[in-house]
Amino acid sequence: MNDSMTAVYVTRFGGTDALEVRQVPVPDPGPGMVRIRVAAAGVNYADIMQRVGLYPDGPKPPFPAGFEVSGVIDAVGPEVSGWQPGMPVMAFCAGGYAQYTVTPARMCLPVPPGLPVEQAAAIPCQYFTAWHALFTLGRLSPGQRVLIHAAAGGLGSFLVQLARQAGAYAVGVCGSAEKCALAEELGCGATINYSQTPDFENLARKLTGGAGFDLVIESVGGERVEKSLRCL
Repeated sequence: MNDSMTAVYVTRFGGTDALEVRQVPVPDPGPGMVRIRVAAAGVNYADIMQRVGLYPDGPKPPFPAGFEVSGVIDAVGPEVSGWQPGMPVMAFCAGGYAQYTVTPARMCLPVPPGLPVEQAAAIPCQYFTAWHALFTLGRLSPGQRVLIHAAAGGLGSFLVQLARQAGAYAVGVCGSAEKCALAEELGCGATINYSQTPDFENLARKLTGGAGFDLVIESVGGERVEKSLRCL
């Protein structure tokens, strides 16, 4: 293996012209980390926000771009168990737009058999975010009710499916009839079309028989925050 690799860096905050292809040293995995030979990398809204300088507590340029990848483990550092070179993996990382990247082993997931690498690369960032929101922060449990905004989007799609798998009742808020249909197909028990019902809180509470929701996942911001609080 060569000592150098190709990687994409954000050289300044701005548009796509702020991205620069560089030759940099291949990183070595430290304790608890693995090195991945990248097959595909995902592009998230968070990547764009970080590139333009609006990502909270984000790094200052220059920095390597890319939050998520799929590929094959190439090397493991000390104190790593359960992972070996040659294993297919998808992972959350920093610096995924590169031929190789290193990341903590705990940020890795095995690639399910038959899942194309391009699809696998689109899972980690939003999946980890959805899991953390529902179960680490929200402590969602079976039988509870959860209201999910942007339920047909990338993050929302994972939120709906995970909530369904957990035995919760999910109601999705979407911006069109087509998106509402997709959210229901993914597992929402009911949906609200925000373009037709911008003051959604009354309908949302009605869908729970007036009881309200145990948890609201609100990722849009603005006036929806206060309205969402009234749904609890």
